[in-house]
Amino acid sequence: MVLSRGHWLTPLLLGLLLGRATVLAAAKPFGTAFVISLAALGMQTRALVATLGAVIGDALSPPAAGGLPAWPVLLVAWCVTAAAGRWFRLPPAVVALGALLGAASLRFVEAAFTGGGWDMPALASVSETLAVVALFPAVGLLAARPAELGRGQMASVLAAAGLLVMGTEGLEMYGLAVSAVLMRTLLLIAAAAGRSAGPLGGMGAGAAAGTMMSVLAVLGTGLWRWPAAVLAPAGLLAGLGASLGRIGALAGLFIAHLLLSPYAADGFEIAAALTESLAAAALAALVPRAALDQMAALVPDTPEARRARQERRRRAETAARRELRKISAALQDVGRRLGAPRPEDAGERFGRFVLDVADDVCAGCPHHAVCWSTHVYSTYRDLLQTAAAAADGGSVRPDDLPDGLRRRCIQPERLAAGVSRMLAAMPRWWPAAAAQEAEFDVYSVVQRQLAGIGAVLAAVADRVEWRAADAGGPGPAANARLAGAPDDAGNARETGAPLTTGHPGKAATELLLDRSAYGPEPMRNAQGSMPPGGVAGPSAGAPRRKPRYCLVVDVARAAAAGSSVSGDAFRRVDLPGHRVVLGLSDGMGTGPRAAVESEAAVAMLERLLLEGFDLAFAAQIINLILLLRSPGESFATLDVCSFDLCDGSMQLLKTGAPPTYIRRAAHVDVVRADSLPIGILQAVETSVVEYRLHPGDTVVMVTDGALETGSIGADKAEALARALRRLEPGDPRETAAELLKRVQAGPDQFPRDDVTVVAARLLPLRPVDEGAMTALGLQREPRLGGDGPS
Repeated sequence: MVLSRGHWLTPLLLGLLLGRATVLAAAKPFGTAFVISLAALGMQTRALVATLGAVIGDALSPPAAGGLPAWPVLLVAWCVTAAAGRWFRLPPAVVALGALLGAASLRFVEAAFTGGGWDMPALASVSETLAVVALFPAVGLLAARPAELGRGQMASVLAAAGLLVMGTEGLEMYGLAVSAVLMRTLLLIAAAAGRSAGPLGGMGAGAAAGTMMSVLAVLGTGLWRWPAAVLAPAGLLAGLGASLGRIGALAGLFIAHLLLSPYAADGFEIAAALTESLAAAALAALVPRAALDQMAALVPDTPEARRARQERRRRAETAARRELRKISAALQDVGRRLGAPRPEDAGERFGRFVLDVADDVCAGCPHHAVCWSTHVYSTYRDLLQTAAAAADGGSVRPDDLPDGLRRRCIQPERLAAGVSRMLAAMPRWWPAAAAQEAEFDVYSVVQRQLAGIGAVLAAVADRVEWRAADAGGPGPAANARLAGAPDDAGNARETGAPLTTGHPGKAATELLLDRSAYGPEPMRNAQGSMPPGGVAGPSAGAPRRKPRYCLVVDVARAAAAGSSVSGDAFRRVDLPGHRVVLGLSDGMGTGPRAAVESEAAVAMLERLLLEGFDLAFAAQIINLILLLRSPGESFATLDVCSFDLCDGSMQLLKTGAPPTYIRRAAHVDVVRADSLPIGILQAVETSVVEYRLHPGDTVVMVTDGALETGSIGADKAEALARALRRLEPGDPRETAAELLKRVQAGPDQFPRDDVTVVAARLLPLRPVDEGAMTALGLQREPRLGGDGPS
């Protein structure tokens, strides 16, 4: 394996410094720990370079007080890890453990043969093991750098930085201890990088760095000295002052030294520490602000980390959106190409006939410009008369040409022969055109399907773009979105039994009474797990929303006369965040075919809402899928009401559906929407209407069968509003039942079209409603979905 300069220079320098670092000035285990970590993680070549660096570092530093030289231990460690990792494919932890045992065995064997004590081998082996544990996460960053560090990785990086500084022990520059200057520099950088999280963040980062440096300084030399002991409080005060900038961090560092100066050995020690602090401040000042922001972006829960996470998400969404648009464009282009071969109509076939006469028969004639430029329209009309007068496959004589064409043409015999030849070929066009007509049906289906799939992908790409726009915070689109609520608590519901009033020998009219109330338990699906799509969980730190209202929903429906199956479908969806969505769909016509279309619409609506999509996007996707399923042959209306039980707001979306009625006391509002049903056009216009409800308001949703009564005049919707106004306000069950009865001419009569009436009443949530059922042990699992066609 050939390493680039960055790949071999970094492990060489790190190995050199770690090979110099000592424990209590008696052992040098950190170079070996670095080599073991590299090789155990699969970087054997880098580990070999680090081995060379550690040997050089050991040779250039004062020898340890006891134990083996570094090079035999390093070679044994590298050989064991390289062999175990490359040939035996063992896990990294097992490889590292084997190398540690090999190095420890070598030390103890050497002590046994030389008669030395066991304390030095034990100290080196224990320190080596602890160093491997500390360095393992940091060494892994050499192979793969994550966008954000975990807390264990941060601690490992800080420990590695401290061990590298220990490797400079004994080096001086201009009379200053290099290790002391670097420790204070790292302390200032940590405080400055952590200040973005506030004063507490800067204090925590500075104190952690100072404590780590202080402990390692004492561990390396074995001496408890004032310059090392002052680092922990110095980091704390530097982090506090970092909220005022780098000058504030330096001031905090100086104040800590001055406050603890009475514990120094002498004034020279104080002066040296202050001078080293000034040198550290100069080095820290060389670090650009952008580099500090990049460091802060690696720390979890900092503003820089959140901004970096949003930027990564934006780039990923942009890339995903770009790829989706590419696929969408490719599929739509293939669809257009497959749709190219289409049957020719009569005008196109005659146009080809005229062009063939002009290009093949009349080409080269001296009077070509007279016929095809000056009198082109007359020539076209005369040829049309000639073709119409001639029988299929019949010949044309010069005398058969129209008078005007015969006078203009100087070669009538040639023209007549050419026209006869062209007309003789016409019958061969007709079978080809018929075959092309049949083939076109196959091509058009594939074309529509590919174009529809492309449109679905384009809509998904638009959805990615909307979410990317909302990533910075909630906006109008986010406020209109059903999903993404800050609470993961769904709601239990209570369902009453169906009440059927039928007549002998006839289809029954089913009044399905849905008694609904909210409870505190979370919504789960049929398997008992939270719904997919990421909408169930609250965002971290989001306030928990509590419901203030409950919703009582009743449904009354009747199938059309002569049909036992209603073409209408109703679905209730309980969403996180104390939201309830009522969906009503009316399929084209009546009977099973209409039931299939309407049930497909509400089932897809439920699934998309549970996946976290908003109403408008769900309607677009349902429209495209129905268009793919049966283009131009069937459609379905879609009427959706979304209730927020925390603030009493309601959102309405309609595609081809009748009006929605909102009753407040004796007043009835009629909410209309002029739009086509879904499944007709590739793009359906949708808009979400906001409405603020009051406690006691009743919302009525109907299919168009509820408007078909003999007593209704010109404005059928207004007549239904008058009927609703005449009813006594109260139970939605009675409201739905009474509105259903008005479309029945008599007790044995059934409506001409399928009828579904949904009545939902918003009521204040009393405290007993939240806890009484739980206390009595009467909790029910929430029912996912709703009622299909009856």
